[in-house]
Amino acid sequence: MRRQNIFFAAAAMLLVIAGILFTYNKVVIPKVKQQTEAQIRMQFDDSVMPKRKVAVVVDKDGIRKYTVLTDDMLSRIKLVDIPEKYAEPDAVSSLEELRNMVALEDLRYGEQISLGSISKDKKQFEDYDRMKEYPIKSIVAGEVKTGNYVDVVVSYNNGDYDVVVAKKKVLKLIETDVDPSRAQVQQEAQKNNTIGAAPSQELNKPQTIQLKEYTMIISVNEEQYRDMELAKQIGSLETRLYFDESQPPSNTTFNYDSAMKKSQLKVISEKTLQNLIQGKADAGSQLAPSIGTSSQPPETSPAPQPLEQQDGSGTVFVRP
Repeated sequence: MRRQNIFFAAAAMLLVIAGILFTYNKVVIPKVKQQTEAQIRMQFDDSVMPKRKVAVVVDKDGIRKYTVLTDDMLSRIKLVDIPEKYAEPDAVSSLEELRNMVALEDLRYGEQISLGSISKDKKQFEDYDRMKEYPIKSIVAGEVKTGNYVDVVVSYNNGDYDVVVAKKKVLKLIETDVDPSRAQVQQEAQKNNTIGAAPSQELNKPQTIQLKEYTMIISVNEEQYRDMELAKQIGSLETRLYFDESQPPSNTTFNYDSAMKKSQLKVISEKTLQNLIQGKADAGSQLAPSIGTSSQPPETSPAPQPLEQQDGSGTVFVRP
């Protein structure tokens, strides 16, 4: 009985070994052989297949969208011979086809450059555009990011606004925290510089303290630079975010000549308000020594009234 069990165990082991050998001989080895033959055949086909020169980005940093492909940029691109079947149908085959063209999309490392990814007509930046930073009050509840397209709008703090520049790409957006003590000073300055309403109402109106400051870098030409510099003096700069770059730009409504006249009126109104505050302070200092020494209240000079504008709008700053 014992010998019989040993015999059956040995037979079972032999059957398992036979099954393994059969699997390797009929399945695994033929499959490996087939894959090896296919790889060798592919390498042989690639070596004898007709080649084609294509432009390929060889710089690991790639080339950013809307970059003009100058001679310096062309040093990041090389022509490479690759088998015809691997080449893109509209792949660029000459560096001359790329010279002074504009990249319409990000050109990544190792990618072939196609004719559809470059253009000679569309340019993001004009010849006289330069980078400039501007303080921004609102970034659409934090939705504006670097690379987005925005309108830069000047708000006159009375419900009116103007579009200063339209559909500008945000080159960089910097967010900084405001020191609480400085924010309180800014709040008081905002009260003192408020123009248009009665001082007794507007100065006592609670103000919202913004504990974030934003600096946005965009490209502007000479005229836009002039407009932006004036706009940030007569109002607060805000942004309007485009959903995508295919949307048409907004109409620019900012008028420099009208805004310049209004800015001069604003300076006059601010001086008048300061004189009003100073007059109250001087009157208080004159009253202090006479308290308790006379039964009759001292005479006080009437407080100066805010200067009215020529257009009859009072001291309200309206759209240029």
